[in-house]
Amino acid sequence: MADYTLTVCNEGESLPIETIRLTGWAQVLETITALLNKHPGCHRIHVNAGAGCLFSVDCAGNNVADSGGSPG
Repeated sequence: MADYTLTVCNEGESLPIETIRLTGWAQVLETITALLNKHPGCHRIHVNAGAGCLFSVDCAGNNVADSGGSPG
């Protein structure tokens, strides 16, 4: 099983407003939807597997190119 980390970030803030760790890919997609509903004005949700960034979505759930990766 892979470990996934989702971090919810607001623009201009150095720390995420929420971080969630999951073990299953199916949970990742469901959790993104829940986080978008919980934090409708968020700037990005970063999805990482281990130390690598898989992808990021914006507040509308659209996949975005994000050169900054998740906050460390």
